[in-house]
Amino acid sequence: MRDWLSLVSRPSRYIGREWNIPAKEWKRSEVRVCLAYPDTYEIGMSYLGYKILYWLLNGFEWLSAERAFTPWIDAEMLLRSRGEFLRSLESSTPLKDFDFLGVTLQYEMNATNILTLLDLGGIPIRAEDRDDDHPIVIGGGPGAFTAQVYAPFFDCFLLGDGEEAFLELLRAYRDWRRAGGKRRDFLAEAGDHFPWLWVPLAHGRSKLVRRSIIPSLDEGFYPKVDLVPWTEIVHDRVSVEVFRGCTRGCRFCQAGMVYRPVRERSLDKVVEIAKNLVLSTGYEELSLTSLASCDYSMIKEALISLRSEFQRLGLRLSLSLPSLRMDTFSIDLAEEIMSDGRKTTLTFAPEAGTQRLRDVINKNITDDDIFKTVEELAKRGWNRVKLYFMVGLPTEGDEDISGLVSLVKGIHRLGKRFNRRFSLSVSLASFVPKAHTPFQWEGQLPQDVLRERMRFIKSSLKGKDIEVHYHDVDLSFLEAVFARGDHNLASVIERAWRKGARFDGWDEQLNMRTWISAFSEEGIDPYYYAQRKISYDEKLPWDFLDSGVDKDFLILEHRSALLGRASGDCRWDSCLRCGVCQKYSVRNEIASRV
Repeated sequence: MRDWLSLVSRPSRYIGREWNIPAKEWKRSEVRVCLAYPDTYEIGMSYLGYKILYWLLNGFEWLSAERAFTPWIDAEMLLRSRGEFLRSLESSTPLKDFDFLGVTLQYEMNATNILTLLDLGGIPIRAEDRDDDHPIVIGGGPGAFTAQVYAPFFDCFLLGDGEEAFLELLRAYRDWRRAGGKRRDFLAEAGDHFPWLWVPLAHGRSKLVRRSIIPSLDEGFYPKVDLVPWTEIVHDRVSVEVFRGCTRGCRFCQAGMVYRPVRERSLDKVVEIAKNLVLSTGYEELSLTSLASCDYSMIKEALISLRSEFQRLGLRLSLSLPSLRMDTFSIDLAEEIMSDGRKTTLTFAPEAGTQRLRDVINKNITDDDIFKTVEELAKRGWNRVKLYFMVGLPTEGDEDISGLVSLVKGIHRLGKRFNRRFSLSVSLASFVPKAHTPFQWEGQLPQDVLRERMRFIKSSLKGKDIEVHYHDVDLSFLEAVFARGDHNLASVIERAWRKGARFDGWDEQLNMRTWISAFSEEGIDPYYYAQRKISYDEKLPWDFLDSGVDKDFLILEHRSALLGRASGDCRWDSCLRCGVCQKYSVRNEIASRV
């Protein structure tokens, strides 16, 4: 397969054989899995969940997990012209020859790339056309919570935390095979047995699928080693997940709803994992990851301990936190992150420009929080801050857009007062209503309205020290279509793919004409999915996929949003009765309380 590497762009995507690759006889494993990521190598290799599964599964002699990524368009064309299958990186095995193909559903606009993986791998793209000679195609990740959109292409879906559940499924399959059972018969049996597994062809929507939850991260698996790619990847560093879940309750955020409760890793475990990963890879940058890493109850202690430990080992280590909140963020913490003297860009997400709208979305930060943080940053020498906002949020009006402009100008003036080199980067994104959130009943604003508001903001913030960028509104529209979609959209995905749609999440690759044509030819109205408001009594396509959060709680939160009422955080405040802890017998695990 690799004799064509010199003919494609970025051949390092297809080499494999990275540093630290497991020493296994791949083709002799009793059960063989290929973990497929429906995007390029440099994106897929940055996804932490993918790495965790890879190292977990390869820790067993009877089991092997190899990797595949969607090849870029030039490589796809070359493989097709030569009549070759897409193969795994480890053993160069065609995807069709594995027992399982595990596909990560991370982003709505990877849908067409999934079909490329299947088709190039020699697997029929629709589950109904597969037999015992084909691998079981299983989907997992955030997209599994709206699995109906992809259902015709998958044999089954795993809902929730995948580490323990996927391993349990593979053990059951091994035992089934040893007893002489057939691959396809196993699916229906497994779907009846495992509460977190949905088999569309066997169950339709008759089964209530209950999410898999790991109650304690300290007791769960985490790799001690990582692969070191030959090429730069998007997140080219080692990552330690300090906690999973979030109870801040931002009403637009799906991850904050479906990954509850908060489960923090202990400080000792964080340091131990970080030490193992840095020493085994040679990376000099470490990221402490979660949905909101500054909310980790031991964050200051973690940064100090990590700095001390690696200084003791004679290693120079750069630390980073991917997501910051102005209300929890202390300047002392920033100084600890940047203790080597660098003053890099710091990123914050106020999301909305007025206090009223921040109360609507439950983003519990105030103008005072924002201005105090910016003032202190500027005083201590930070030159650049990046701000993220959403446009088109529920109840948003002209006064909120004007308020956003005023807020940014106020931040800029304040920063300049204390640091003449102070500058801002402002990023605008369209609101996308997501399933399993309090805003799942809201619609997205029309594209022309969103464009008009974003252009107004950009024109109002002209200046050499303020940069304004906004995401493609058409792309956000398609995201909204699929974020609240059902099984009818599968035919649109297939139609667009056959028309040449690939890597639609990449700005330079998105062709809206292709998608509009696909919707038209399939008789599907995309505006029905993206822009309409939904009533509380309507049965939703994802209602049978149980995240643990009660629908009544989401309705209550939606009503609170319309009244401009903020809700608390059950980590520190009283229980809000969202339903997760009661239903799944779990609770928030906070490291500082242990």
